[in-house]
Amino acid sequence: MKAIILAAGRGQRLKCSLPKALLQINGKTILQHQVTGLRDAGIKDIYVVCGYESDQFPDIGANYVHNAEYARTDNSYSLLLALQQIGLDDYVVVLDGDVLFDYRIFNSIEEKSQYFVDTNKQRHRGDVGIKLAGAAIIEIGKHLNYGIGVGIMTFSPILLRALYHYLVRKEAHKTWWIVHLNQMMQDKQNVEISPTFVNYDWVEVDTQEDYDEALKRFDNPKLEFTDYVHMKEVSSMYESLRFQFEGLHLNKRNPERDEIAWKNSNVLAARLNGRVVGLCRYISDGAYYAGIWDVMVRPEYQRKQIGAKVLEATISKIKLECPIKIFLFSTKGKEIFYQKFGFRFAKSPVLEIRND
Repeated sequence: MKAIILAAGRGQRLKCSLPKALLQINGKTILQHQVTGLRDAGIKDIYVVCGYESDQFPDIGANYVHNAEYARTDNSYSLLLALQQIGLDDYVVVLDGDVLFDYRIFNSIEEKSQYFVDTNKQRHRGDVGIKLAGAAIIEIGKHLNYGIGVGIMTFSPILLRALYHYLVRKEAHKTWWIVHLNQMMQDKQNVEISPTFVNYDWVEVDTQEDYDEALKRFDNPKLEFTDYVHMKEVSSMYESLRFQFEGLHLNKRNPERDEIAWKNSNVLAARLNGRVVGLCRYISDGAYYAGIWDVMVRPEYQRKQIGAKVLEATISKIKLECPIKIFLFSTKGKEIFYQKFGFRFAKSPVLEIRND
């Protein structure tokens, strides 16, 4: 799957000299948050369409597509330029470049045609709604009152090729691509789009009030602990620790076995703005013994007490079962760290059968 971030516009309502995608929130630009969320979800091939103040966009490992006509065209033209560069043979997720998302939203991106909708927020003038027929979306627009589009849509190659024929028309360039998607639906094209309902926070930054709201919600996040984790988040954590965590045995892992392992384990995930920054996996018999594996913290969040906090929370959770012993499997050199939490070298040696 590939990703396109549409960030060519000026954002005049915000009255800011920077493109909206480059506004800073919690130490990163909106664009950096989006790129990080996409990569965490396993999407590495990312294209950013820029236009206004394009020389201000930093090197973040994404591919830039320049829309020199940004002042005279709408995002239909930006989308067309990106598609001409990446082709029409893969699934593509398209994001508005001025939206800040809770990172868990990225886990819902799948290889199907889907439009992300929030039905929990209060609607405001200008919000985009949808119309459903059964479980399928048959219209998207500002005149519709059900739900609010959050600025993410995923296209199948079939849907993408159909939309492309509408985008290449010269008269198509001065409006947004949703208009042409709706025209496809009215023309009875083979369009099947599923709604993906969003249950996590997000903010579209159009005005100064929106930016203030984004800062309020996302700029100083508190560490949140959850007892669930998505396998995309586990894979992303493994990848980030590839060169640090000797015990991961990444060359011997595969997604199918990973999923089995985590389904048969308990987990505590430490999150900031929804993003998993620390993980702890443990197995317990519920009465006598528990074992802790995989105490992990992303490299950029290490030395911030996150590992200590997720481990303390895990130990407290296990102790509710009143076990006789809690075992912990440590990598070499980390024993002193774990001793701070009450762990001691076991009296009995640990034996193993290597089957790798």
